Amino acid sequence: MEAIKFLAEKTGIPVPEDSQNDRIIRLKKEILEINKETARFYHSILRSNEGTDALNYLLDRGLSGKTIGKFGLGYAPDSWDRLYNYLSKKGFSDYALSSAFVVKPGGNKKYYDVFRNRIIFPIIDLRGNVIAFGGRILKGDGPKYLNSGDTPVFKKSNNLFALNLAKSSKQPLFILSEGYMDVISMHQAGFDNAVATLGTALTSQQARLINSYRNEVALCYDSDEAGQKATAKAIKIFEETDIKVKVISIPGAKDPDEFIKKNGAVRFKLIVDGSAGSTDYALGKIAEKYDLETPHGKLGFVNDFCKYIAEISSPVERDIYITRVSEKLQIDRGAVNEQVINLVKKHENRKKYIEKQDIKMYTDNIPSKNRDPNRAKYIKYALAEDMLMSMLIRNQDFWKKISDIKPENFITDFNREIYRIMYERLSEGKAIDINYLGTVLNDEQMSHISYILAKNSAVNGDLTLMEENIKTIKEFDPLMNPKAILESSPEELLSKIQKKRK
Repeated sequence: MEAIKFLAEKTGIPVPEDSQNDRIIRLKKEILEINKETARFYHSILRSNEGTDALNYLLDRGLSGKTIGKFGLGYAPDSWDRLYNYLSKKGFSDYALSSAFVVKPGGNKKYYDVFRNRIIFPIIDLRGNVIAFGGRILKGDGPKYLNSGDTPVFKKSNNLFALNLAKSSKQPLFILSEGYMDVISMHQAGFDNAVATLGTALTSQQARLINSYRNEVALCYDSDEAGQKATAKAIKIFEETDIKVKVISIPGAKDPDEFIKKNGAVRFKLIVDGSAGSTDYALGKIAEKYDLETPHGKLGFVNDFCKYIAEISSPVERDIYITRVSEKLQIDRGAVNEQVINLVKKHENRKKYIEKQDIKMYTDNIPSKNRDPNRAKYIKYALAEDMLMSMLIRNQDFWKKISDIKPENFITDFNREIYRIMYERLSEGKAIDINYLGTVLNDEQMSHISYILAKNSAVNGDLTLMEENIKTIKEFDPLMNPKAILESSPEELLSKIQKKRK
């Protein structure tokens, strides 16, 4: 930040001393220091006499001292404010400590520790920073696992446990599991390509994160009903990426940790290498519901099979499985193929209908008295503008990446006027939020902002999606937009024409 201020002074660019960005940067830095000290504190307690029970628990689970040290495991003592007092003496503010989610405010303006009497699993990012914690209860009441909430340096949906280690693995795929202990057990057994979600179901952001390092993943969830449901959901999410999915079935054990303890690393490698693709896995689950030796069972299986296969986008893959199933069940291939084709057409028609309704919703149902005529004409770009503004309001850290999108790059008039206000405010190093926007936007504009924030609430932290929206807006041909031509200088217009000709 000091280097930025130095360059700004040299070039005459004003940088507010107490800007919102400065405060956020300072807070993030303090939280990372808090997390580092917290991890050291918990690890020292684990290694002390006070942590004997916790250490014995980990050793009984088969972890070595080397593995415990490698993952920086610790123990949160059974005390209300031990960590709080320790960190306070080091000079950290109450606000930063609660923002880091290591303490919480209680009554009488006092603070208490979030993690108490728990095995602690530090969550480390790709740069080696401790960004959050997971805690497993050692004994007593309370949830089995407790995880850090989202903080200025951590979002559960955007991170994976042990990715800092797995990214350097020489293995061609990642093994994705559900639990911290499963991953640690796999790493100790030599499977340094194992990662886990952080107390939540797999998200699309995590799938994209995996895809940035590997193009194949093997799902290794628990064998119970909850694990199977999580597997099915994860497969659907991965199908939206370019990642090839395999599913590891764990015979005779609930999870990878238990299997490795019972059978060893060599047997586990065999089931990893022999794991089925996602389609084979799904069809196997369908087959389990029917007696394929009876006509009734065959009919039920074929109906479910056709519904599943019709969802597969690749005609070649559909053809392979239609042929395989027809031969195995000794039924007419043409009849199965015809049923699949009919279902594919229904899916395509349904998709077109939904897309048409979405366009109608975004063009006709915007809460605006005077609808922007450009919206219906340029719906693709209007949706990108909506999402970009929504993301920017909720994540002003994105400003540095978005700032090269200027108001004149916006295609729709209505969005452009709103974005111009946001752009000018952020360019001055000042924050934007709903309260501020409410003082500068009219009722119609505020209604629109409220609408797009609600519509895009699920994707506002997705950095990859933000970059896709920027790309969409930039790819628009400015020579098709009369408004942009009028607002461009002759030099800018000439530059745009020259770029178009290249």
